[in-house]
Amino acid sequence: MRYAIVGNGAAGWTAAQTLKNLDPEGEIIIFSDEPYRPYYRPLITNFVEEGTARNLFMPVEDGPGPAIRQYLSQRLVGLEPQAKRLLGEDGQTWDYDRLLLATGASPVIPELPGWPGPGTFGLRTLADAEALAQAAREARQAVVLGAGRVGLKAAQALKSLGLAVTLVELENRLASMQFDETAGEILAEALMAAGFRLFLGETLTAVDRKGDRVVGITLTSGRTLPTDLVVAALGVRPNIELAQKAGLAVNRGILVDEFLRTSDPNIYAAGDVAETTEFLTGQRLVSGLWTNAVEMGRIVGSNMAGASLTYPGAWAVLNSLEVAGIPTAAVGLTLPPPGDDYLVWQSRRGNTYRKLVFKGKVLVGALLVGDLEGVGVYTGLIRKKVPLKNLQDFQGEPRKVLVSWISRKLPLAPSLTSGCHAPG
Repeated sequence: MRYAIVGNGAAGWTAAQTLKNLDPEGEIIIFSDEPYRPYYRPLITNFVEEGTARNLFMPVEDGPGPAIRQYLSQRLVGLEPQAKRLLGEDGQTWDYDRLLLATGASPVIPELPGWPGPGTFGLRTLADAEALAQAAREARQAVVLGAGRVGLKAAQALKSLGLAVTLVELENRLASMQFDETAGEILAEALMAAGFRLFLGETLTAVDRKGDRVVGITLTSGRTLPTDLVVAALGVRPNIELAQKAGLAVNRGILVDEFLRTSDPNIYAAGDVAETTEFLTGQRLVSGLWTNAVEMGRIVGSNMAGASLTYPGAWAVLNSLEVAGIPTAAVGLTLPPPGDDYLVWQSRRGNTYRKLVFKGKVLVGALLVGDLEGVGVYTGLIRKKVPLKNLQDFQGEPRKVLVSWISRKLPLAPSLTSGCHAPG
């Protein structure tokens, strides 16, 4: 059996390792248009800060049978499902029996006067991080466009290098896909106290240049700010082009069923390019979360080897992040839609904030700022959709219900029980 995998990120490499374990004699070939062996993409901001690739690359597990064959810097331009063949940009072809498309996603690049060009950066690949790290050594000021998870990490990495950093965010709060107004307010205040400049509810209309050199930006308000470089952290778009040209069913991502199969039974998709369902709501989504990609890779690798494992659905939100020294965690439906279906408990004490979201008797979301105690328990309860039978006796004390449930189900895990922290 010959397995071909396009993309050596979290989903692709996990699938390759899974196939290696389940079918040691199978032939596995994996392609990447990057020149690097598999690496942990969420850590590339660490490279910007530290200037080293230490602990960045994924381990390679050797075993019996043929080694996984990697084709790096190999761009594929064609897929022929009927012939079961891949076409390379250089004219090479490769046949396969089963194929995984784990082509990932590309950063959203703003269409602005002055962009692209020297001094403007996306931040998706290790090459992006290398270029930004080099430019940062010669810069004194930086603007980060977008204050989601990647933007916040990039801004803090640049600040640690001694740059004066400005964050510009179109929404009126930080990380608006996972933080509510209270969490956003706490973190915005902490960032400003740490020396960051914030412009919320604004975006760029131009990157200002003097020759090839970036000298500033212009905001929608008309205000201009000096800067030496600009980083865009505006999200990503799934790389569906190869699948689309081959006639596979696509929407925002490549459409897959519960086994992560595409519209062709011999072709699978996983990771940032796969359009699957969110496990709490059943809504279709394309997720860029590393955790989802790894889980998809394990399941799709098993299924390519002959299993019939079903994917339980993706997390829409599952992130932990330190912002200006304040730890945060967002799990599940942290921003529930309006209506009577959801019950929300919230409590704030200074820079410590806790929010739990219930649907019926099931915990479906948790947002923690400043104190992450109990987040592992919350995550498990959300993933397993555990009904908390005595929720009617809650009396505004989530800890009572959670500790009661854990003490019944996990009597030998007192550390978990103590980890259920009262939000009030």
